[in-house]
Amino acid sequence: MWIARIVAWWLRKATVSLEARTILTNAVLDKLQARNLHAIITSDENGILVNGERIEYERAILLRESAKGALNNQARQLVRESVMALATTRGVLEGDTPEKLYFYRAAIWFGATEEEHYRILAQE
Repeated sequence: MWIARIVAWWLRKATVSLEARTILTNAVLDKLQARNLHAIITSDENGILVNGERIEYERAILLRESAKGALNNQARQLVRESVMALATTRGVLEGDTPEKLYFYRAAIWFGATEEEHYRILAQE
């Protein structure tokens, strides 16, 4: 317990590089088992899996219809396009540090991955 207090005190006082922050963050997340190391939604030739388990037929139908609704939702599409445009523009214009570039790239990645998951669930 005293080691945790010393490290916490040191972190509050220290200037920590991006590389050191990454190493520390990964170590803490690994120790706490806080990282989900597999995709929750996947698919194979036999259908959709959630948390590695095949879903029941009724739930698959519900998810498919909900995902189709989300893909066709005009408000969601408008918000998504706006967020993607902001992330792209700000990444180009305001991406003056690696952290900002990573942040905006992560936003773009998130949007693309979310869309991909809706398409998996919609079985498109």
